[in-house]
Amino acid sequence: TVHSAAMAAEFVDYYDLLACAPDSTLAEIKQAYHEKLREFHPDKRPNSQEGRGKKITAQLNEAWEVLKDERRREDYDRQWLKARPPAFDAAFPSVPRRAAPSTADECRRVGNDLYRAAGALAQSHTTDVEGITFGAEGMDWAKQVMEKYQAAIDVYTKGLGYAADDHRLLNNRALCYAALKMWAKCKEDAFRVTRLKPDFKKGWFLLAKALWKEGHLDEAKQELESAVQQVADAADLHELLIEIQHALNESTAGHLPAISLRRQSMSRSVSPVATPTAASTAP
Repeated sequence: TVHSAAMAAEFVDYYDLLACAPDSTLAEIKQAYHEKLREFHPDKRPNSQEGRGKKITAQLNEAWEVLKDERRREDYDRQWLKARPPAFDAAFPSVPRRAAPSTADECRRVGNDLYRAAGALAQSHTTDVEGITFGAEGMDWAKQVMEKYQAAIDVYTKGLGYAADDHRLLNNRALCYAALKMWAKCKEDAFRVTRLKPDFKKGWFLLAKALWKEGHLDEAKQELESAVQQVADAADLHELLIEIQHALNESTAGHLPAISLRRQSMSRSVSPVATPTAASTAP
């Protein structure tokens, strides 16, 4: 087609142009499109050199026309996968990359991609994700999982350099620490999350998880008792509190029951925090 030929001649990274990820929802792309239009509209840049505002506005309109259509977006994504810069693939395998993340939001998006890639790789090899021993020999895939989680940690850490008190970046980094069984670091980040945003359920769950894993059941119980007073929808936390009370009762026999990050009722509470969309203001 004419459009395909044009892309082949001069490929334009629409996702980079819109500052979106390839897995962004249509609502996220639409919001980004309107924000960029306001930023680059020629009326707001009458003195831009060589009509840059007009050129970018035209590209934005073209991007929206393609990405809002499901079939055209699928065709474009295939082109995008072939054209993405190879340098990032070496540093961050399997992660769509447009440019070096330079804002907290961009770092969160890239980190989330890495986190999901690590989880998907782990689940493709074992159903017991929490039972992975990262130092085991003959488990190259486990090493790759560990590297992806560490890469996500590095990106989230970079994002915190732009926004030190971003509870979403801290929570997502805590998730990676939990996946790597680095409980002290997980606890540190989760603690900061609960103090920065006391009504944020995910932070409380990770804090209780880390305390439990370190054997501090009494502290985990105390934190959850505080959490249920501050979180609006605390049914999951109440359930976890009951489990911890049972664990305290059983610990007198020297047995520390396991708690899984993959409990069905808490599946939303252990997913990485994404950038809010136009349709949702939840963090």
